[in-house]
Amino acid sequence: MKGKGNFLAMALMGLGMVFLAGCEAKGPSGGTRVSGTAMGWTVIEAAPERVYEYMYGEEGNIVEGGTVVHKWAPWLSATDIQGAGVGLTNKLTLEVAGRKFKSDGTLIDWDPDQGKGMAKWAGDVDATITLLWQPHDQGTKLILINEYSFDLPEGAGVSKDALIKEMDQLNNNALKMVKEGAEKLPTLVSTGEKPRASSGAAMKSVVIPAPPETVFKWMLAHVPEWGFGQTSNWQGEGVGSTHEWTYEAGGKVYHSTSVFTEFVPNQRVIEHTVGDIESNWNWILAPHQGGTKVLVVFNTSRELPALAKDLEESLNKLKAGIEK
Repeated sequence: MKGKGNFLAMALMGLGMVFLAGCEAKGPSGGTRVSGTAMGWTVIEAAPERVYEYMYGEEGNIVEGGTVVHKWAPWLSATDIQGAGVGLTNKLTLEVAGRKFKSDGTLIDWDPDQGKGMAKWAGDVDATITLLWQPHDQGTKLILINEYSFDLPEGAGVSKDALIKEMDQLNNNALKMVKEGAEKLPTLVSTGEKPRASSGAAMKSVVIPAPPETVFKWMLAHVPEWGFGQTSNWQGEGVGSTHEWTYEAGGKVYHSTSVFTEFVPNQRVIEHTVGDIESNWNWILAPHQGGTKVLVVFNTSRELPALAKDLEESLNKLKAGIEK
């Protein structure tokens, strides 16, 4: 486990991203700061265990002289790897648009049994990266969200458009290589591994013609008007705050408790639920064409087909409520 865990903080940046939003600002050195939010996904005809094994095992990685490079993302390398699992740190080098960007990586969430991980980068590239690999039909759905910010010094000779274009191409290539590599591994057989519980994962988004500050404030103050299911017993504010959630589907009623594990006003909320439904929810707000794109990614311990549809309807209610 230690060897595989050491790869995650560098791996979370390298999978199929499609850039949703980008903006420019002056960086701390007077250069250009390029920021935005990216997401991507693919369906792989291999069990989640095989996808995980390829991405973080010997088949998908090259280790030479203390440097780790993914075969499926050779533009990304990691050195000075310290620790394992949550809290792991390393030094990262990303080669894109003819330049090398260096950052410090930290693994802040890591649960292979639930198929999820999260890493933060700080340096030439600041980023929060969330990766989910979840059962999907007879294979795996791989989902990635990347909130990123590049610091381009003056005179770098790299434009924002060129940077985004090359990143987009690199990540599409990575998706293809992970899919091909994982699908070539042997089919999972009985080896004493604990079977994964049935689960669901999906992404939904909506664009709202209002700034992130307005959207964030309204969505928290008017949950009963747009949220699905019923919430009650709200306790506290920000990180650590909790509430009860009741959701009905397929003639059954599910009761769960939700806690906010990350809370960044106007940008991001991450919550985890326990009870009848164990789940993780990532709510991300990003500037988009003069308004805000609200992106939601969730994975649950139960296969609930109606959940994605209900979430989509709730996001449409959120948009309609704010537009009033």
